Amino acid sequence: MPKIAIVADDYTQRAQYLDNKQIPVKYMEDFTVLGFIVSEHEKACALLRQAGYTVSDGTVGAEVSINDASQIRDISSFFGKNDITSTFSDIADTLYQA
Repeated sequence: MPKIAIVADDYTQRAQYLDNKQIPVKYMEDFTVLGFIVSEHEKACALLRQAGYTVSDGTVGAEVSINDASQIRDISSFFGKNDITSTFSDIADTLYQA
């Protein structure tokens, strides 16, 4: 089951989330980690759990398990309906990619 990152809208926390992930030794400049960048991280995770999603907490950030790609759109809409600003985006933009 694929997992999608959920991180706070904060560059430092996004970088810390990536510190806990295994990145390929020889990654290219097009390396990407897709996830939701949210305005209210704890609220977003709590609401997803209440809605029946499986959310795994990390030291920094979290991951939501999805069954298929259509759930990305559903989660984005869900956040909007619950007054959480979110962007589904590349969160690896905090990595130096030279």
